[in-house]
Amino acid sequence: MIRNKNLLILVLIPLLLGEAKAQAKDTLHLESLAQAIELLEGKHQGLEAARLRHQAAQQMRHTAYELPRLELGGQYGNMGGAERDLMLEVKQSLPFPTVFGAKRRLLRIQSQQQGAQLALDKQELITVLRTLYEGIRYQEYRARTIAQLDSTYADYVRLSELRHRSGVAKSSELRLSQLKRGKIAQQMSECLLTLEETSRQMASLLGHKGVVRIALDRELIPLKLPREVELNSLEHNAGLRLSSIRIEEARAERRHTKASLLPEITLGYENSSAVGMHEIGGREVWQGLGKRFSSYYLGLSIPLDLGTSRAKLRAERLEIQAREHAHEQLRSDLEAALCSAQEAYRMRLKQYEYYKYEAQPTAEEVLRVADRNFRSGEISYLEYLEALETMTEVRLSYLESCYQLSLAVIHIHSLTHL
Repeated sequence: MIRNKNLLILVLIPLLLGEAKAQAKDTLHLESLAQAIELLEGKHQGLEAARLRHQAAQQMRHTAYELPRLELGGQYGNMGGAERDLMLEVKQSLPFPTVFGAKRRLLRIQSQQQGAQLALDKQELITVLRTLYEGIRYQEYRARTIAQLDSTYADYVRLSELRHRSGVAKSSELRLSQLKRGKIAQQMSECLLTLEETSRQMASLLGHKGVVRIALDRELIPLKLPREVELNSLEHNAGLRLSSIRIEEARAERRHTKASLLPEITLGYENSSAVGMHEIGGREVWQGLGKRFSSYYLGLSIPLDLGTSRAKLRAERLEIQAREHAHEQLRSDLEAALCSAQEAYRMRLKQYEYYKYEAQPTAEEVLRVADRNFRSGEISYLEYLEALETMTEVRLSYLESCYQLSLAVIHIHSLTHL
């Protein structure tokens, strides 16, 4: 039964880790994170929707000088006497000239706001993508390490069987070795399940129906920061920039409201007839429809303020203050988060360096000595098993430290957007 399990694991591992060429048509192979980001930018529907909203806001900037509709009218009939007259009129209302500048500024800021929203959406999705990508790498290497440990445990299960048949070892030693190997198999199953779930999440993010397989290096290398990130790096934060633009939008809306309270100008032109007998130069003259008389009209539309305008301006001023307070709070929260992220990064880096340069070499040396002494009969199986379990724990902890260090780097990048 144990040998059948060995055969099953040996068959499944290359397929699930992507070391052999997958035959399934729903497998997406990625060579690098850059390739994954390129696919994300091209296929994610949410990003496409944000791009379209940005383009729509850019198009709206061309409406800054929109005018009210031109009014055309006419009258025909007995307007001033027994004869029928024909009158034509044209009227056009014009906002006060400062309205156009205020509206143009408002639309420009709203376009910038949609651009900042697009940048924020993109950065958040890239952060999720990076996290999933590192999760797949971690689970792949973890499964590979567990498979190697399983092979080591398998060797000593066979050795325990030989020792038991020869009468050197008790049956409890054989059962213990099989139990420990079964625990490794359970860890493998959990690892492969997590790998499959993470892979499908990443495939869904990239708009692919299936799973994702990524190319692996010889060993898991964590992400590292090229330098310490200072607090002023928050100036690149897309969320902070969006918050700043929203303040400018509220100010622009208030300026537009003020400009809209100024009088509207109305221009008009009227062309009419005066059919009938009229005294011109001391004599009666007949005027028909062909004789036209023109006049021009200039008017002002003054809003009657019953307190509503003042209330609206006060409300908009309060909205500006609210957005300013929210912006400062966001900056404070981001600065605190960045400080915590830097501390977490330094701690994760120390853990990684400890496992890489101290714990792992020491555990490997202890296992080599224990292996030699066990084979020569100088130590018992339980003593050797303790050394093997220590090595297993150290190797898996090393991979965990790599993964946690990469997550710390991704978190700092998500805050600084560098």
